[in-house]
Parts: sequence; C-alpha cells; structure tokens
Amino acid sequence: MSRFVLVIFLVCASIPLYSQLMGYVFDEDNNEPLTGAEIKISSNNYAITDSLGYFKILVNNYPARLLVYHLGYRTCTVNITDSGDILRIGMKASSERIDDIIVTSAGFTQRVNAVAGPLSVITRDDIENDEKTNLSSVLNKQPGIFMQSGSLNTNRLLIRGIGSRSPYSSNRVKAYFEEIPLTTGEGVTTIEDLDPGSLGRIEIIRGPASGIYGSGLGGVINIFTDKPLTGKWSLMGTHTTGSFGLQKSSVQFGANSRNLLVFGGISFLISEGYRSNNEINRHSFHIYSRYFIKNFYVNFFIYHLNVLAYIPSSLNRESFDINPKMADPGWQQVRGHEKYYKVHTGITLTKKIGKILINHTTLFSSLFDQYESRPFNILDDNSVSYGIRTKFMLTGNGYDISSGTEIYRELYHWNIFETNKGSQGNKLSDNNEKRNYVNIFFHLKKEYIPNGFIITGLNINILNYEMTELPIDSNAAVMLGHRFNPVISPRFGINYKFHRSVSVFISLNHGFSAPSVEETLNSGGQINPDLKPESGWSLEAGIRGEFNGSRLFVELSLYKMYIKNLFITKRIGEDLFFGTNAGKTEHQGIEFSGRYNIWQTLRPGPKNLRVWFTSTFSFNEFKQFEDDETDYSGKHLPGIPSSVINAGLDLNAERGFNSEICFQNVAGMYLDDGNTLKTDNYHIVNVTFSYKSGFGKNLKLEGFLMAMNVLNMHYASMILVNAQSINNNPPRYYYPGLPVHFRLGIKVKFNK
Repeated sequence: MSRFVLVIFLVCASIPLYSQLMGYVFDEDNNEPLTGAEIKISSNNYAITDSLGYFKILVNNYPARLLVYHLGYRTCTVNITDSGDILRIGMKASSERIDDIIVTSAGFTQRVNAVAGPLSVITRDDIENDEKTNLSSVLNKQPGIFMQSGSLNTNRLLIRGIGSRSPYSSNRVKAYFEEIPLTTGEGVTTIEDLDPGSLGRIEIIRGPASGIYGSGLGGVINIFTDKPLTGKWSLMGTHTTGSFGLQKSSVQFGANSRNLLVFGGISFLISEGYRSNNEINRHSFHIYSRYFIKNFYVNFFIYHLNVLAYIPSSLNRESFDINPKMADPGWQQVRGHEKYYKVHTGITLTKKIGKILINHTTLFSSLFDQYESRPFNILDDNSVSYGIRTKFMLTGNGYDISSGTEIYRELYHWNIFETNKGSQGNKLSDNNEKRNYVNIFFHLKKEYIPNGFIITGLNINILNYEMTELPIDSNAAVMLGHRFNPVISPRFGINYKFHRSVSVFISLNHGFSAPSVEETLNSGGQINPDLKPESGWSLEAGIRGEFNGSRLFVELSLYKMYIKNLFITKRIGEDLFFGTNAGKTEHQGIEFSGRYNIWQTLRPGPKNLRVWFTSTFSFNEFKQFEDDETDYSGKHLPGIPSSVINAGLDLNAERGFNSEICFQNVAGMYLDDGNTLKTDNYHIVNVTFSYKSGFGKNLKLEGFLMAMNVLNMHYASMILVNAQSINNNPPRYYYPGLPVHFRLGIKVKFNK
C-alpha cells in the first residue's frame, strides 16, 4: 500500500502545475488598448490580445519571463513572480509606419490609415528634436497649421485659416490635455503655456470636429504627457541656455511597477527677451499617475503653471523696420505685463464592462488667476471651471460605436481698474460671468466591405451665458443672459484601404464656434439676441499611404469649407470690442505631407537619412461681407498666408551624431479686410546638431546646438489684423520675429 501511495505521489509531482495569468496590453502614449499583441513564454506557449487588449496565458511555474511583441512597438520583456492581479503591460511606439500608429482623437481607437479625414500626429521624437521652449515651431511643420508667435506668451493658432481675426489669442480651435479641456468656456485656447519637455504626443484634427467635440470650427488638438517605459524608473535633467538671456532647466522623473505608474516633472524658464519690456519668468510642474485594479484603471493628472511676462506689444511699420527691438512706448512706460497661474487637474476612470464594452469617464477642473497691467487700464480676473466627460465604446463584429456626453461649467470674475502710470487706481467695473455647455455625441463605424468603413456621427451642443455687472458706487447690479439655440453637428466619412498601407478617404463635417460673452454685447453694452454662432460645412477628400517598402510616405488632402454667420470683432477703443455677424466666407486648399528615407540602417555610414516636405496652398475669401457700408465681398481674408512650405533633411548617423536642417517659406498676409496692406514673404532656415552617448546600460547623455533663422531674416512673426489708429498714432500691425539666435543644451538621463 505504501508503495502505491509513493507511486501516485511521484506521478502527481511530475505533472506540471499550470496557473492562468490574465493581462492587459496598452499604448503608453495614449493609454488605449492594443489589439493583436503577442505574449510569448515559449515557442508553443503564447497568447494574442483581443479587441480590448486583454489576454490569458498558462504559466508552468514562477518566476517566469514574458516577451511581448506588437508591430510598430518596441518589444518588451516582463518578469513575473506570481499570477496575482491582472498584469498591465505598456508598450512604446517604435516606428512612423502609418499602418502601426494608433490614434484616439477621431472618435475611435484606430490606426491612422483608417481615419476618414486628415489627422496629424506629432511624436515625442518630433518634440524633442525641435525648439525647446515653445510649440510653435513643431506645429508649423504640419500641413494646414500656422501658429503666429509674437512672444513666448503671445500666440495665435490657425488651422485652415480659421481664427485669423482673433486679436491676441487662439480661438475657433479646441484643445485637451490628458482629457482635460484647455479651451475656456468662451472658446480661447492657450497651448503656448505648456512646457514641450513634458509632452509625449500630439494629435491634431484639421478641420471641423464639432461632430465629436462640440464648438471648434478650425479643429481639435489632443495633447498627451510623456510616460516612462514599463518596468522602469528614470530620472532626467535638462538645461538649455540661449540668446537674449534664455535659461531653461527641467527635471523629470518616472517609475512604473506592476500596478502603478507615476511620472512628473518641474521646469524653470527665464529670458530677457529680444525686445524691450520682453522679460519672462515661467515655471511649471506636473504629475501623472495610473493605478490598475483588475477590470479598470484610474488616471490622475495635475499641471500647475506660474508666469510673469512683460508685454512689448505690436509696432507700427516705421518702428518695425527701423528699431524692431523697441516696445510700444505706451506699454514700455507702464511696464505692461501679465502675471498669472493656472492649475489643470483631472481623474479618469477606464473600466471594461463585459466583453465588448469600455467606459472612459473623466472628472476635470481648472483654476486661473491673472493680473494684467496695461497702458489704458488694469485687468484683474480669475476663473474656476469643472465638468465631466464620459464615453462608452462598444466593439462588435465589423462595427464600433462611441457615445457619451461632456458637461462643462465655468465661473469667471473680472475687475477693471484705472491705471496711474502702471499703479492700480479706482475700480471701474466688477463683473461675474457663468459659461455653460453640454455636448451629447454618438458615432458609428461600420465595415461595409472588406477594408472599407463608413463613419457617421452626430453632436448636439447646448450653450448659455450669464453675465452680472456688479454695482460700483450706488449703481444697481445689471444681469444679462443669453441661451443659444441647440446646435446639431453631423459628420459622415468613408475610408477605403485598397492596399495594406494605402487608403483613400472622403468626409463631410459640420462645425461651429460660439462667440465670447463680451462679444455677444452690442456697442451699447446690451446682449445682442440675434447674434448666432459661426457655422459651416467642410467637404474633403484625400489619400495617405506608404510605398517602396515603407520608405516613402505621402498624404494629400483637398478641402473646401463654407462658413456663414461670419463673426467679426469690431474694435471701438483700446480695450473695447463688440461682435456682429457679417456674412459668409469660403476656405479651400490643398495640404501635402511627405517623407522619404534615403538610407535606413546602412553600415558603415548613416543609420538613417530622411528628407521631408509639407505644404499648404489655400485660398480664403469673403463671399458676402459688408461692414460700415463697405462691401468686402471677393476680398481675401486677412491674416492668412496663401502658402506655407516646409522642408527638411534629417541625419541620424553612427555613434550618436544627429543633425537636422529645416526650411520654411511663408507667403505674405493681408493686414486688413480691404486688402490695402500686406506683409512681405519670408523664409526661415534652422539648423540643429546633437550628439548622444551611453555609459553602460543605464546612463545616457545628449548635447545639442540649435541655430535658428541663420539667414537673419527680418520678418513679422505675428500680425494684428485690422489694427486701428489710436489717438492719431499709426496702426500697430507688426510683431517682429527673432533675428538669428542660438540654443545650447545638455540632457542627462538615468534608467534602471
């Protein structure tokens, strides 16, 4: 009997004891699940992730090592010690092949060559290899996008010419940072505040995207932070010094365990500026964390910014040509400046419900407090905004459904004071505003034939404003309000992939942009009940694909956009504006993007030599526009270059040496509605050299030198459209661009 028991024991002991390991694979840049990833323990023991990124695999014994593969991503190794909670595996993209790049901005999680419309993707490498202090340079390399920059804190972003008439800021474009709206309740978007060193990826929808995101006639920008590799911890320090007293230092850290990822950084920037009264002091910090719990994960994000920036303002033509370094005398006399802080924070819960349904819900909030000293008065304002965005995604056999809502509320308070040569005087006004909107959206993506998809969608936007003018002295409070009629924005698109890496698309989209609270007031200070949001339709078609073994990439888009209820801002004083609907415009153009890898991993010699080219040719005109009894129909819209051409040559050589030469040509822009004045064409050449070296497996060093505007071109980097003559002084249209200037820096990174 004892021998029988012993035999049974030995037999049982010889049978391997398997346990089932569950896991989830996702894209580290945008947190989206990766379908079709291969998880392998041995040649005959592997698993493939499903449409929601989940997998199951049998493990013989622990500890064990998993190899994770996915086309277009860096292969990673994961060591596991037990089968406890669901294993989370993040992967980093490793190529620019369009068949491999996963995007989330166009309503669904999909490969970029399946998107029914033009979409630009800016990678972490693109950001790192570009100008280190501002996003304008890397954005201007994208077709259809033009960002004017008057200084580090004064920018205007145009997408397909939309937003060119905004006086000092970017509007008609919507932006999100890790699912948190950067766009205020009145439609103003400020992305120049973000430190490029903290960013990992940018996705840009060119053209109306109201069917997905609500208000935003020009397009939508989705920004994601940079994140460390799975199973790593890292520490990185960067210092940059440059012309005009520039000093920028940053420290970033990251750690990623099995269930928790934490990443953050702090950045300091100071600069004396090229012009008088142009100093800036900017510092920021951010923290991003992600925690996994079985069937869901939680993201937390906070971004804090402090800025003190002096304002040189714009110049008239004579000053621009003779002494571009000067500030406007009025702003110089009072040492005009703005001082503000911002806080953006959000919590996102992502949960798998059943086998085919996922929910993303984000709770967000933002704080803003600003003090701006100006020659004509002082503005002291602050705001608090908060809201929720929730989206359900259903994946079935040959179809995808995305549906949800976004609710946003902003409380804005602003005071105007007299100025006594820069010192605060008596209060002139005290105002409260409430801005509220609700977006409800639904989208369907259906495969109608193999490799062919139809995308349909609908967004309903409900918007209302309230304004209270609080009493000054004995005056009674005045309450004003306006509720816009609901705006319904449909979208329709077709994408057909007739080759593995070549697809064509056509789309029809509706878009709209709402005016700000102040712009809804007429010249008498009363709400204009007849004022309507700008709205329009965009029709576009294009092709994107890779050829010659993925060495050549091409994207070509043609678009035509009709806008009605054109909204114009009329200036009646230094700080007095009112808005009115004034007609119709037409925007049409051709956008092209291409790159060709001349050499790829050839030894001896260059590892990679790439030439790239982007261009935008557009025609933008008033179809019907009258202002002050003057008919401008048939005139070109001011503030928009008819062409922007970018070209570059990138070399990644052996032993860590890299270089890039970039060329940009910008056509002249009309300065006013009557097309009586126009800027000159200009071209800019920038050159970058860098050297990377590793010391062992964990320590990496990089040094870089950047020379910008090496031809020392004199040009206007930003213009003020329809500038008015104030106190009989010549109109101040021009913000001078920087002459030749340099950046020199070093980066140290330690991984473990």
